[in-house]
Amino acid sequence: MTSSSADSTAAHAGQGAPPKRLLRNYLLNPRFQLKYTAMICGVALVLTTGLSAVVFRNANAARIQANAAVSQAERAFRESKTSAEVLHTNAMMNAADNPELIAQINRDLHRAESELTTKLAEARHSREEIELNYSRTRLTLVLGGALLVLLLGLSGIVITHKVVGPIFKLKRLLRTVGSGKLDIHERLRKGDELEDLFDAFLSMVNALKRSQSEEIAQLEAAIADAKSAGAPSSSIEKLEALRDRMRAVLGTSPTP
Repeated sequence: MTSSSADSTAAHAGQGAPPKRLLRNYLLNPRFQLKYTAMICGVALVLTTGLSAVVFRNANAARIQANAAVSQAERAFRESKTSAEVLHTNAMMNAADNPELIAQINRDLHRAESELTTKLAEARHSREEIELNYSRTRLTLVLGGALLVLLLGLSGIVITHKVVGPIFKLKRLLRTVGSGKLDIHERLRKGDELEDLFDAFLSMVNALKRSQSEEIAQLEAAIADAKSAGAPSSSIEKLEALRDRMRAVLGTSPTP
């Protein structure tokens, strides 16, 4: 996350507006987030590849069977047609003087050829359907696998962001507390993880603020006693300056 993005987030928090999730801010820790996102995508890719291999193997077996069925149907068609032509020739020679028998033989030959042609067409149509389904299955698996990996990749970035985001905010707030400022108003966004850790951090800050407030109260009493005792104004001014700095740490306005 860039410094300008961090400043923008802090500005929103300071103004009391809910922090916004900007797309460019989802990769707060690219090394961490991309590492685990790649692991998720890798597992998805392995599973998708294994499933695709099983589906392709079954689909290819169906293709082989369909091609074998068509080849067998074509061979049977040729052999049957050859046999029918031989039988037809012999029958025509024997029935040369019988027109009715010749007509019946022609009808039988035509019916047999029609049946063989229909079976061959059905076998070829079945092969075409299997080839088409194979192509559709291959395209579906490739596109579905790619889409799954993409969605899991985006989901991985979003999920890791819910962990990295609070850590990033905690680091920044710890630096703020370390610089001597206890005026913390920021909260985690809805859906962020590590809520318990952030609550523990806020409890620590509140404990420090209570301790600081007690010390300010004691300092106020000491200033009042010093004024009553007629202490030098320079000493009182130093105590008041210390009190004002302690109040600034708490984010409260100094006494006018």
